[in-house]
Amino acid sequence: MRTLVSAALASTDAVTGARPCRSADLRLAGFDAATSEGKATIEAQQRSLDRHPGATLHPIIHDRGPNLMRSIMERLMREEV
Repeated sequence: MRTLVSAALASTDAVTGARPCRSADLRLAGFDAATSEGKATIEAQQRSLDRHPGATLHPIIHDRGPNLMRSIMERLMREEV
């Protein structure tokens, strides 16, 4: 993360030589770091699932929101028919 933030803060515009907005660079660097960490985590989870296809998945507390939204959407779609 520090290297991404440092690189973002050190960058300048090739034409004007101006430095971009620091807060935007910090947000972008943070997003890039979070995205790459998330991608690595998801890929590792998928490799594990591929190695153990019959494994039982156990929901965690952080699954509650997405699962609730999924069930609400499924119910609304059933009611719409």
